[in-house]
Amino acid sequence: MKIFFITNHWAYNLFLSVFVWMLAQGGMDSLTASDTLPMDRARQLFYQSVAHKDSLEKAIRLFEKIKKNEAYEGMALTYIGALTALKGKFAFLPIAKYRRVLQGLELMDQGIRKSPGNIEARFIRGMTCFYLPFFFDRKKTAHEDFRHIVLKLYTEADHYDAGLIINVTDFLIENAELTAEELQRIKQVQNRIRKNED
Repeated sequence: MKIFFITNHWAYNLFLSVFVWMLAQGGMDSLTASDTLPMDRARQLFYQSVAHKDSLEKAIRLFEKIKKNEAYEGMALTYIGALTALKGKFAFLPIAKYRRVLQGLELMDQGIRKSPGNIEARFIRGMTCFYLPFFFDRKKTAHEDFRHIVLKLYTEADHYDAGLIINVTDFLIENAELTAEELQRIKQVQNRIRKNED
C-alpha cells in the first residue's frame, strides 16, 4: 500500500530544512517586539517536533494562540497544517498517517488563502509539499510557492533578515524549477543582499 511509505525520512528532511532556514532568521520587520517571543518559541517547538510528539502538541497550541492575532492567522495556520501533517509520523496505522497528511495539507492551503503574500507561510507549505512522497501529487504546489517567493523576494527582500534571504534563495536555486529570468532575479537579490552586508 502506497501510504505505508510515509516514513520518518520525509518528515526529518522537511523539518531539518525548515530549521536551517529558521536559524538564519534574525526576525521579521512585520513582527513587533511583543510578537517575537511567542513566534520564536513556536518555531523552536516546530523544529523539535521532528523527534518529540510532546513538542508537536505544544507547538500546535502555541500557534493556535498566535493565530488569534488576525495579522498572523494565515502564517500560524500554515504552521499548524505542517505540524498536523507531521502527526502522521507518530501514527501507527498507514491509513492514519495518510489522513493526517491530508488534514495538514488542507490547513496549509487555508493558511495560504488567508495570507497569500506571506513569504514565511509560502516557504513552510512549499517545503512540506516538496518533501512529501510523490503520490500526494503536491510537487506542483511546492514549485508554485517557490515561484511566488521568487517574485516577492525581488521587491520585499529588504524587509527580511539577510541570512534568511540568502538561505531561501540558495535553496530555491538548488531545488526549484526556475526559468532563466527567475534565476537571474534571485541572483540579483543575492548580490544586492551581499553588497548591503559589506
